[in-house]
Amino acid sequence: VAVMTSDIGRKRSRLIQIICEEWIRAQEYPGTLDSEVVYDRLVSEGEHFAEGEMDALLTHLRDKEQIIHGPVLYFDREERAKHGAMSITGIADWLC
Repeated sequence: VAVMTSDIGRKRSRLIQIICEEWIRAQEYPGTLDSEVVYDRLVSEGEHFAEGEMDALLTHLRDKEQIIHGPVLYFDREERAKHGAMSITGIADWLC
């Protein structure tokens, strides 16, 4: 169980790092950041997420008010299970 926990902690840290990096880019256009962009970047850098894992991590960040997300523009169960299907419209000043 300790291995799982440290893996989740590492993924959470990487997720926040990528959100911060991509958030800066997204400010130019379109001003919001889709979770799919974050997911694709993490996967391209070698991360693997079980179904629903990234959704759970993003939901945790949202519940802790570290990110704010707008309405989900599309609802597809597979997409949501894959990357959370969130459009991030704001992040806490202290997150990055």
